[in-house]
Amino acid sequence: MKGYELFAGAKLFGYLKAGRPIVGVLPPDETKKILHRVGVSTVADDNSPSEIAAVFRQLFDAWSGGTLSSLIPNRAACQAYSAEWQTAALVCALEGKPAAEPFVPHSFEVPPSLREDIGDTAWVNN
Repeated sequence: MKGYELFAGAKLFGYLKAGRPIVGVLPPDETKKILHRVGVSTVADDNSPSEIAAVFRQLFDAWSGGTLSSLIPNRAACQAYSAEWQTAALVCALEGKPAAEPFVPHSFEVPPSLREDIGDTAWVNN
């Protein structure tokens, strides 16, 4: 599916709200980016058996050492993905108010699945 890298499943936001450790085995997509943004360290590339094993070792070590809470995502960072915050952002947009985090044109990398249609492989301001 074109643009799959920009998609994050709705289930992710429930996980962020739960405030518990999250294990992710994912392709390089938006879900993976969000998990990194909120401080989840237990994320492995879906094509890397060694990374997957390392994540499960990390999880087991934290569990057996009584430090599982150290793997909980950053609560403040998770708030940016809450329904309340997203609703407030939508209301601002519909009312024509400035965004809390303004969009900066050409400050992102074009996802691989869209490069053929869009062209440039990277639109990054220097």
